[in-house]
This record gives sequence, C-alpha cells and structure tokens, in this order.
Amino acid sequence: MPEKDYINRTIIKLRRKYGKDELVAALNTQLSEKDVEIGKLSSEIAFLEDKADKLTKEVLSLSGKLKFHENKWESAKIECRKEELYQHQLKDNSRLRKELKELRLKYNDVFAKLIYLKNKNE
Repeated sequence: MPEKDYINRTIIKLRRKYGKDELVAALNTQLSEKDVEIGKLSSEIAFLEDKADKLTKEVLSLSGKLKFHENKWESAKIECRKEELYQHQLKDNSRLRKELKELRLKYNDVFAKLIYLKNKNE
C-alpha cells in the first residue's frame, strides 16, 4: 500500500509539473525501458536454462561412463580374487594328494599286518 500512495503522489506532482501528454510520454518511456530490461532478463534465463540442461546431460553421460569404469574395476577385482582362490585351491589339492598318498601307504601297511597276523594265527 505505501508504494501505491507514493506512486499516486508522484503522479499528482508530475501532472502539476508537466502536461498530460508529457506525463504519458514519460511513463511510456519508462515502460519501454522496463520491457527491454525484462526481455534481457528473459533471454538470460533462457541461456542459463539451456546451459543447465547441457551440464545435466554431460553429468549423466559422465555418470554412465563412471558406472562402466566402476563395473570394469569390480570385474578386475573379481578376476584377481578368482585367481587367488584358484591358486589356493591348487595348493589345497596338492596337500590333499600328499595326505591321500600317505594314508594309502598306511592302509597298505595295516592291511599287510592284518593278513600277516591272520596267516600266523591259522
């Protein structure tokens, strides 16, 4: 409300100072200047929105590339881990083969003693 009072008082002063036509011309000039300023600001907004869209698309593109590289990194880590586990399994298999060989020898010894004792008792 205070703005309207100020504007009304200013218009009354201007009417006293200038004629009706001069007042209308001055107000039209002000309106034209404001329209030009609004046009500039609108074009600035459109430019910034376009720039924001481009940046958003670029970020999405980079995000996709990042996910691709993360997936690549994950698969490399998995491959490395698979190789570790494979080597561990080979060592474990080798250990089990040696243990099996020793157990077969013990089995053969025990079996031979059993046969010897059976034959001795008969």
